[in-house]
Amino acid sequence: MAADASTPPRPSPVAPLPAAALTVVGIGASAGGLSALEALVARLPEGPLAAIVLQHHGPEHGSMLAEILTRAARRPVETAVDGARVRPGAIYVIPGGVDASVAGGAFRIAPTTDRIPRESIDQLFTSLAADVGPQAIGVVLSGVGHDGTAGLRAIKAAGGLTFAQDPATAEQPGMPESALAAGCADLALAPAQIGDALRRLGQRSLAIGAAHTPHVDEPTLARILQALHAAHGVDFATYKTATIERRIARRMALRLIDRVEEYVELLGSRPDEVAGLYADLLIGVTEFFRDGEPFELLKTAVFPRLLRGGELPIRIWVPGCSTGEEAYSVAMSLCRPTGSPATSRATIAATRSSGRCARCWCSRATTSARTRRSRGSIW
Repeated sequence: MAADASTPPRPSPVAPLPAAALTVVGIGASAGGLSALEALVARLPEGPLAAIVLQHHGPEHGSMLAEILTRAARRPVETAVDGARVRPGAIYVIPGGVDASVAGGAFRIAPTTDRIPRESIDQLFTSLAADVGPQAIGVVLSGVGHDGTAGLRAIKAAGGLTFAQDPATAEQPGMPESALAAGCADLALAPAQIGDALRRLGQRSLAIGAAHTPHVDEPTLARILQALHAAHGVDFATYKTATIERRIARRMALRLIDRVEEYVELLGSRPDEVAGLYADLLIGVTEFFRDGEPFELLKTAVFPRLLRGGELPIRIWVPGCSTGEEAYSVAMSLCRPTGSPATSRATIAATRSSGRCARCWCSRATTSARTRRSRGSIW
């Protein structure tokens, strides 16, 4: 089962590009996203970044979007084609009515069974995280629902950078709000500001997405760990140094900082940056019913035996619950074991180090949820 963290469905392994080969910006939008897309692409730099735009629409609207964005970007915008290599500096539009991903630096595009695939942005972003890792950047713009949230989480977990449109500027704020509530977006900005941020990143000598991890000497690392411990009461001394360095590099890229010494100074003056690094080190790796086999075993073998005690109380502890999905999965499995009695009572305690949680979960680091099994419902 999961430790303290959240990850989207794991993509099939592919052969990633060399780290310095390509930086790819994935841009996802849905309802109300056209004006946001125009404002963003108008500010995109003409440097080495490749941009892939995916908006929920039917097959008949794909070519229209490419034409509209060509006018906004003042340079050609291409329609992505299956098997074509992703080129530095190019802007691509995913056609409507397809499932799209990137593998080995090339597009993988196939017709979808749904006219508007609701999780198509997640699929694209997750493939970018697997293919280019820390060179991936994800952007979620206006739209209804939650598509893009899991994809941003995958990019962030791979060391890339993530943006969401400021919900106050979005015609339909659902998708940006979902990403922000899940803690998957590094920054929330207006579309034009996101374009400006990407331009500034492209102008830096520092590799975007923290592809080149700086070495942090022991005294400097000790100062950083002390700042984290003083602010959040968590000792990261036993973390792998390479993991900490990768997360520091990601934060440096986000803050447009080239030298570790400058970043240490920033930590000393900005409590919000200490909180940002802390959140990065605790990045979630969980989902509902992640690792299905253990949950199936709980449901069919473990819980039925425990529930044979009738009204005897059951106590379950889920450590490292992250945003709560695993604890809820345990509760749902408890309510649906085969061959169990009609009712039973249980206390589920879920704990985590981070303070962020699912909307329907708790607001602090420890919670106790009482569940009552009656006709398959949780009360």
